[in-house]
Amino acid sequence: MNLDNFDERFNDFLERFDNTFEKEEPYEDIVKIVNSSKLNASEFEKALAIEHLIAQKRTNNLVKLALKEFLKKD
Repeated sequence: MNLDNFDERFNDFLERFDNTFEKEEPYEDIVKIVNSSKLNASEFEKALAIEHLIAQKRTNNLVKLALKEFLKKD
């Protein structure tokens, strides 16, 4: 795989990945988790926790899927 091929495949991969997060389900699940685990937290603290969990989940999924995608044999 050359650099141009990698860039093209990676851009396609990122677009597919971003499309999976356009659905509401992942966000709804995260909101439920935060609301049930941070009962006494302020709305600001809950918002920070939601933002953190979304970023963490996206990063974890991005790395996992990228490894699967790019470790495939051509």
